[in-house]
Amino acid sequence: MAQIDQEYRQPAPGRNSLLEALTQVLVVELSRLCAYAGRTAKRYGPRQSDKGRQHLEHYQALIEAHYREQPSIEQLAEQIGVSSAHLNLLCRQLAGRSALQLLHERLLLEAKRQLTYTNMTIGQVSDSLGFSEPAYFTRFF
Repeated sequence: MAQIDQEYRQPAPGRNSLLEALTQVLVVELSRLCAYAGRTAKRYGPRQSDKGRQHLEHYQALIEAHYREQPSIEQLAEQIGVSSAHLNLLCRQLAGRSALQLLHERLLLEAKRQLTYTNMTIGQVSDSLGFSEPAYFTRFF
């Protein structure tokens, strides 16, 4: 900054070129500082994101354990100890998808697995995944 100030106050040949170059250097240095501060804040910042990750991991474990029952997001959020809105927000922030999308993705994965690697009929797969009728499962799939 001092060099920019000095160059600005004492015009000399090539002043504009030097001011542009010094400004670019300043921008690069500031972006590096911001990037470093961002990494440091992630590393040493509040533990809220750690708690959020724990909630997301707990939610994913609950999905794995209960996806065949097709529980509601409210039921799963209650088991974690958060509201369904908060759980949905965490899922969107940390996983990039809603809580319901994560549950549906697990159901679809299992449906694909069963349809591909077993001799089960669509009706049997539908029943095993907790759908009330094969037609609903087919629309879902």
